[in-house]
Amino acid sequence: MASRVLEERKQQKALLAALIELRKQTAAYVRAQIAEHVKSVKELEAELAENLETLRSLRKVGEPGDQEEAEFEAKIVGLQRSRMERLEQFLSNNNNNNNLELPSKVS
Repeated sequence: MASRVLEERKQQKALLAALIELRKQTAAYVRAQIAEHVKSVKELEAELAENLETLRSLRKVGEPGDQEEAEFEAKIVGLQRSRMERLEQFLSNNNNNNNLELPSKVS
């Protein structure tokens, strides 16, 4: 009986170790996906900002901005808003963020 209990404990520990490893891999994958998304959004935002700056530099002093300039500004603001909304959505969808963190102690 005692040996059966010990064997079950070993199996439980092995399963727990496998689960912890899977959680580590999942967390690393999620972090990589977030970093990749943020990088691509930042690159697009930088390109839009550069285009906006070019438009502004071509405009004569005192001349009002044009529709294209306003569209670039709106796209930049939209990207920033979208980034925040996606981050909020990710965090709310992963209410149980402990799933991405390792347990502090394994018995």
